Amino acid sequence: MKATEGRFAFISGGLAFGGSTTFLLNLGSGLARLGCEVKIWCMESDSPFADDFERRNLPISWIGRRGCIYEKRIRSCLRELAGFQPAVLVANIGPEAFEVFRYARGPVTKVGIIHSDDPGVYRSLTPYFRLADYVVGVSAEICRHLREEAMVAPGRVRLINYGIEIPQLADRPPRDPECLRVLYLGRLDRLQKRVRLLEPIALHLRDQGRNFRLTIIGDGPERSWLERTIRKNGLGRWVELRHAVPYCEVPEIYPMFDVLLLPSAFEGLPLTLLESMAAGVVPVVTRLRSGSEELIDSSNGILVDVEDIAGYADAIDWLARDRRLLEQLSENAHRTINQRYSASTMAEQWLAFCGEAGYTSFDVSKILPPIGSEGSFPFTPIGRLLRRAKAVVQRLQFNASWKSGA
Repeated sequence: MKATEGRFAFISGGLAFGGSTTFLLNLGSGLARLGCEVKIWCMESDSPFADDFERRNLPISWIGRRGCIYEKRIRSCLRELAGFQPAVLVANIGPEAFEVFRYARGPVTKVGIIHSDDPGVYRSLTPYFRLADYVVGVSAEICRHLREEAMVAPGRVRLINYGIEIPQLADRPPRDPECLRVLYLGRLDRLQKRVRLLEPIALHLRDQGRNFRLTIIGDGPERSWLERTIRKNGLGRWVELRHAVPYCEVPEIYPMFDVLLLPSAFEGLPLTLLESMAAGVVPVVTRLRSGSEELIDSSNGILVDVEDIAGYADAIDWLARDRRLLEQLSENAHRTINQRYSASTMAEQWLAFCGEAGYTSFDVSKILPPIGSEGSFPFTPIGRLLRRAKAVVQRLQFNASWKSGA
């Protein structure tokens, strides 16, 4: 069987709550509307977005559910790819996804994508860039880093921004003239998202006497800390903490808010930022070379220096006091996304990776240790035996939990 033009295979180390998974939902849907066949391989066993992928008819092969060691996961994935015969093979996230490039032989176009301007991401994935035909950055700063610091040939670097479905501003309910509604939506972590800044920002606004309501929606390792801190400081009147919601419900959330608060330390091109601006939510976000500085200026939002607690609070206070400015920024935020960041534009740019049709083989004869792990203990005979034993236990636990859930 030969590769079919427009057949896309996406390999992902995981499909966790976050922008890289939402990106895959939007791109897969956009490519399907253009007549492409799309399939996803996930090295983990589940995802909070599983139902969203199913609703959009985007099939996922859950390699992680098979409870097998690394070598068998890669081999299983390669065998299925040989049957699918993609025209474009995309490593979405994680070194394990990029490892698949080592075994593809034929005309398939191999594309890696970098979602975040994160030193750890560059460090773990740089050894794989030579295996890719193209490396996509979702922001101009990421592309600059790929060319100038990771030393990827300029002709192999592509800038393709995220794209989203654009809502109509007419769907927004009336604003509350007495209370400014502020939203944080995303993963609750400390290193990248800096969610521990949310509490002092809220305290600063409360002490200023500002009538506001901060709603935090998400899950992650900092959730219990936020719960304790909200109780300890008596912030329940001003701060509400909600669990993450299915992605299909997210578009209904944005119109209920006036301001998006995003105090991240680093980003790629945050999908939450694009989606909220498209809905007319005014961004108050960290000034970052990747993402916010490329998207936001004084006409459509407010940029704040990283970890400037008073700066975030003062920006929100300013918008609460000047409702005319809030409306101007809201309209311009929507206009910015509508003109430059649609899902259809993104899908058409990705479609350009389709090349000549032909048969691609995937070599399963010998699965190598991951790049950088050669000679390490897990890949010695004893280490492999221990990994197999652990995989058996994990498979039994997964089967037990699946049966109890059924």
